[in-house]
Amino acid sequence: MDCKNWQRCWTTIQKLLHKRITYLETQLKIEKDQSEMQKKECDHVRGVLCTTMVKLNKEREKMRFSIEEFKNSDSDVCYYTGFPTYKTLQECFRLLNPVSNIMYLCRGKKRILKAKSISYLDQFFMILV
Repeated sequence: MDCKNWQRCWTTIQKLLHKRITYLETQLKIEKDQSEMQKKECDHVRGVLCTTMVKLNKEREKMRFSIEEFKNSDSDVCYYTGFPTYKTLQECFRLLNPVSNIMYLCRGKKRILKAKSISYLDQFFMILV
């Protein structure tokens, strides 16, 4: 191959490579832009989810059936638990409390560790109700 043909081929190869590099750089920029938009959308969705979780947790707390709702009314405590006063209920619970951390939920003959999503006092209250 003579020198002029070789230079022409080399120039053609350089032009093709330059076009390919330009195309790939453009694709990379497009993908970076899309990735940035997706990140912003994910951040927005994460914010909405966090706000919703906070609202739902507050709603759940409002709806919670707990002894705390009745501790100022001995008549309600007596109605729901059979104990004459909240103080009596607390005293009974205080006597049982040392073993409350080893209480189990039983399904048939299978022992399952209890969930601790509510306090032991509320668990005791629920048993009495």
